[in-house]
Amino acid sequence: MLELLSETGLGKEMHSVVSQGRVEAIVTSKPRDRRLLILGIVAAQGNETILKLQFRHRLDKGDLTRADLTEILIFLNQYAGFPLSVVANNVARRVLKEMEG
Repeated sequence: MLELLSETGLGKEMHSVVSQGRVEAIVTSKPRDRRLLILGIVAAQGNETILKLQFRHRLDKGDLTRADLTEILIFLNQYAGFPLSVVANNVARRVLKEMEG
């Protein structure tokens, strides 16, 4: 589990996810669900650099659609709070603009 999350560049903060007693649910989840979890963690930290990399990579691979991205941003507004959702929204807009141009 730690190896999976270590790829995100989250550092020591990632241990709080594992300590919630949900390790089995995370390990046995589908790869796409784990990737969405990682996106949520990165967005909740407000880490623009990693969030940009994750958004871009997921969109390029087809793991994430524009509709999925919109849903994630709405979810973040509700659960991570407005300031962090603004950061994620701005990053998403930049990524989408770069991909179009």
